[in-house]
Amino acid sequence: MRTRLPVFITALLITVPGFPQKGEKKFVVVSYNVENLFDTVNAPGVDDDEYTPGGIKNWTYERYEKKLDDISRVIMS
Repeated sequence: MRTRLPVFITALLITVPGFPQKGEKKFVVVSYNVENLFDTVNAPGVDDDEYTPGGIKNWTYERYEKKLDDISRVIMS
């Protein structure tokens, strides 16, 4: 099991109000797969060793932070 982005952020991305025109109600639905977003903390009892700074994937806090920035840039655009 891998550590994932908190659910509250995922839920935040589901529906964003659009700009209604002439009484119309419009919504923009935004979805982003964060299944492969891992933090760098080794959680006891969770098989997440490869996603730690010393793991095989060399997953560092800087890489994690860059991925968060990339995701936020895509959502904001």
